[in-house]
Amino acid sequence: MFRTLVVDYFDPFSLVSGTMPVKEGTKNDYHTGAINDSAAAFIKAFSKDDKPFFLYVAETAPHWPLMALPEDIKKYKDTYKVGWQAIREAHYKRMVQMGFD
Repeated sequence: MFRTLVVDYFDPFSLVSGTMPVKEGTKNDYHTGAINDSAAAFIKAFSKDDKPFFLYVAETAPHWPLMALPEDIKKYKDTYKVGWQAIREAHYKRMVQMGFD
C-alpha cells in the first residue's frame, strides 16, 4: 500500500509501502505508475481467493503539483490552442449528440 505526500512525482522518497518508507526507485519512476502497479499486484493477489475485497486507489497525478511524463505532455501539447470556449462548445455538442443534454 502506498501513501504519499507528493513534492515530486518522479522521486519515490515521499512514498510509503505499508509502514516502510520507499527508499529506492528507478530513474523512470512516476508515482502514478508505482501506485497503479501496487494496486494491480493487490488485485492479482486477492482475486485468487473467493472472498470479496475492497481496494481504494487515490491517484495523486490530477492534483497539485501538476507533473506529467514528457510523453503525456507531448501528446496533449496542442489540445487547448483553439481556446477554452471552443473546447467547451465542442464538448457540449458531443454530449448532446450522445443524449446527455
